[in-house]
Amino acid sequence: QATAPSFLASLDICLMPHVECAYSKSMHPLKLLQYLASSRPVVTTAVTGVERWIEHLRIAADGPGFVRAIEETLVNDTPNAARRRVEAVVRETWELRVRSMLEPIFAGWAERTPSRVVAGNEYYQSMRL
Repeated sequence: QATAPSFLASLDICLMPHVECAYSKSMHPLKLLQYLASSRPVVTTAVTGVERWIEHLRIAADGPGFVRAIEETLVNDTPNAARRRVEAVVRETWELRVRSMLEPIFAGWAERTPSRVVAGNEYYQSMRL
């Protein structure tokens, strides 16, 4: 059974074709980060979230443009571009993503009054982690 990295390593190019709709305008394609981390070139349609990575992928506006982008990418990709794709996402880890979400919560939690009432009884609890 192949893992995602070994499967992606077997590809020449990673494709993200999406039809423009409400869903594609609201999504964040996490697979893009996996694609870039694989060092493989990426061709996508314009979906929310890909703009940040524009220098590391090709965005096509329509079907013929998508095919053209694939052909050009296969011919023009370089080892240097592959290295830059990996470097671009090396700090995009789940650990850092979750930490960035939790740190403001824990900071607010630590600043609040450390007491609360539970079932009618006074209950004092340290809110420091």
